[in-house]
Formats: sequence, structure tokens, C-alpha cells
Amino acid sequence: MNEAKLVYQSALNGQRAELELVDPAALSYRLVVDGISQSQVCLTDPLAIEFDYARYIARVLDELPPGPDSAFVVAHLGGGALTLARYVAATRSSAVQYVVESEAERTTDLLGILPLPPGSDVRFLFDDARAVIDGCPAGSLNGASASERPGPPPWSGAQATIVDLWAGSTIARRVASLQFYSGVSRLMAPAGVFVANLIDGPGFAWSRRQAATIATLFAHVAIVMDGRMLADPLIGNVLVFGADVPLDMLSEPGWPAGDRNPPAVLSGERATRWIGDASPVDDTEATDSPPPRADYFARFSKGPGGLVGTLGDAVRRQH
Repeated sequence: MNEAKLVYQSALNGQRAELELVDPAALSYRLVVDGISQSQVCLTDPLAIEFDYARYIARVLDELPPGPDSAFVVAHLGGGALTLARYVAATRSSAVQYVVESEAERTTDLLGILPLPPGSDVRFLFDDARAVIDGCPAGSLNGASASERPGPPPWSGAQATIVDLWAGSTIARRVASLQFYSGVSRLMAPAGVFVANLIDGPGFAWSRRQAATIATLFAHVAIVMDGRMLADPLIGNVLVFGADVPLDMLSEPGWPAGDRNPPAVLSGERATRWIGDASPVDDTEATDSPPPRADYFARFSKGPGGLVGTLGDAVRRQH
């Protein structure tokens, strides 16, 4: 096992980011923000996805049909080290992708170390995601100033929309409300698929309300997570998918077939039961995601807190 080698670090807006070379032979790098592993990229094979949650999203992307004129548009709200953008570029060479990132300097630095494959059509909006969705961005689209382009986001009709807006270990309330998700959904194709990458633990109080909110916007909702989280006091990634077309791939037994760690998938009535009596949240009552600490979740479980998914050892060091 190779020891990770630090190749880049930055401290911007109160966040500390580090890029580690974790496998020199494969040119595999891991982005860590505030001690939490955020992305892992393999430059020699963009189809190799280490983190479970990202692999599950990739398997859904594989199943989506293109839009009119064979177009395939993907919106990434939060890009990290662009693991999924690289995957889409490798699997759908004609795809047009938009990435909203608030940290322009860090993203530019990372692209200098981890360049996108030649021919990738990935366009960046360096701005706050909520401001972009609300149509009042103050940043830039590939260098254009706000006065040089219209306010509304440019990806109307996206086949896939991925909301992955972790700031270290926290998802801010302003990107976890009905108003925000409504704005996102209005930019999707009629048969488009939405997914939010959330964090939660025992009791799932926060993510159940997020799922209830998303369920008000889509005819079909599914929740995907590490199966151990349903039985043990574990903290980790909770994916909430939404679409106005059936999410058939998520109802297949053993999905995704052959994966090294198949997730628990709650769809249809199982998703409805899991959401239970949780109510949607709007801007007036939205809250930040819960802290990834066992002591916070102790009231929900008799056992000690554990960790799964991308949180891993980085968060264990807090205990």
C-alpha cells in the first residue's frame, strides 16, 4: 500500500484543501477538504471510480438516454476534482457538461495538476450555486463577466443534474431547501434525472426531510445508501434521486450488478415508508446538514457511532 503524497494544498474562505497522490502507478489522486475525502481521480482510467456514492451515480448515468438530436447535457452543482465529469466525458464523448464551483482558484489549480481529457466539453460557472440557480450570478462562465451573459443558467434541458454541494463536511441550508431544488428542477429535461449527495446518520432526520422536499417536485424518488447504514449507527452518504419518469434501473434486484459494494435502494413504497412523516423544508426552516460526529447522533442509537463511505478515516480522527 503506497503512502499518500501531498502534491497541493490551499486555504480559501476558511476551507483547507489538500490533493494527495494515492497511487503513483495509476496516477490516482484524492482531494481532501477540511479532513473529509471529497473526490478521487484516476488519470490513467477515468472509468475507475473509487468512492461508492460516485460509482452509484455513474451507473445511473450509464442508463440515461440522450435528449433531442442525441444531446446529453449534464449539470454538476459542485465539482470537486471532477470525477463524474471525467467519467461522462469518457463514456459520452459528445456530452456537454456544466460545472458550478464557488472556488475558482482551487478549481483552476486542480485542473493544472489534473487536466481534463482532450476533447472534453466541460464549461465552468465560478459562482455560488444558489446565486446561479436564482438567476443572479456574480461570477463568470468560462471567463465572461456577469454583464456579458444572461442571468439564467445555460443548461436548460439537462438529462442529468448532480447536486454535490459539500463544503468540507457540511451542506449549507441555502442549497437544501424547496426553493433551491425547485430552481434546479426547472432546468431539467422532462425525462431528466436529479440526484443530491447528502450526509446523515442514525434517525436520518435531516435527509428524510430533504427527500420529502425533493418528492414534492418529482413523480418518482429513490434513496440509495450503504446498506449498513440502515441497521448500524453509521454516518455516511445518502443519495436522493428524483425524476418524472420511472427510475427503473434502481428497482432492479442487486443493482448495480457486479458492484463490489451494492447499496441499499429504497424506491416506490419503500421510499415512501422511509420518508414517513418527514415534512418538506423551505428557506424559512432549512438547516445545515448535521455534523458528522458520533456524539451528535448518540440520541438516535444505543451503539457507538461509526463511519462509512467517503467519510472514513478522516472523520474517525475526530473521535
